[in-house]
Amino acid sequence: MDHLHRMSLFRSEAAAFEKAVRHAFDLGGPAPQVPSCPGWSVCDLVGHLGGVHRYLVHVLRERLATPPDPAGLGLPQAPADPEALTEWFAEGARELGELLGELGPDTRVWTWSDEQTSGFWLRMQLIELAVHAGTRNPRPERPPRSTRPSRRTPSPRPSR
Repeated sequence: MDHLHRMSLFRSEAAAFEKAVRHAFDLGGPAPQVPSCPGWSVCDLVGHLGGVHRYLVHVLRERLATPPDPAGLGLPQAPADPEALTEWFAEGARELGELLGELGPDTRVWTWSDEQTSGFWLRMQLIELAVHAGTRNPRPERPPRSTRPSRRTPSPRPSR
């Protein structure tokens, strides 16, 4: 898969995530829980992904060769209001996507891997969005095994 294809996937996956978040908030009530992230609400997940995007924008824009000092980052806090939080996520994803597109896959930057390129971060963010794709289309919880019908159909016993 080439860089342009990955960029297209990143943009479409980020847009799909944003749409799902808007839908979750449109349901009203408290922010839904995220089954794939026990103890996290949709707000927690959106804040996490938006924070990671801003962190990476900093790493990429500054072309850092070493991990940034967390004390000196000064990244904006995620807003508490669901609408503002969703827009905050969308802005961060757009900014990261634009920067990754400008840099291409081979710009040397710090990563936590042996591979020290901007392309590494694009692949990691695609994985991050894929991990949370289930948040977009949650499946109903399965009932406990004892209340589910058996998948096996008893075979008739041969008569003797």
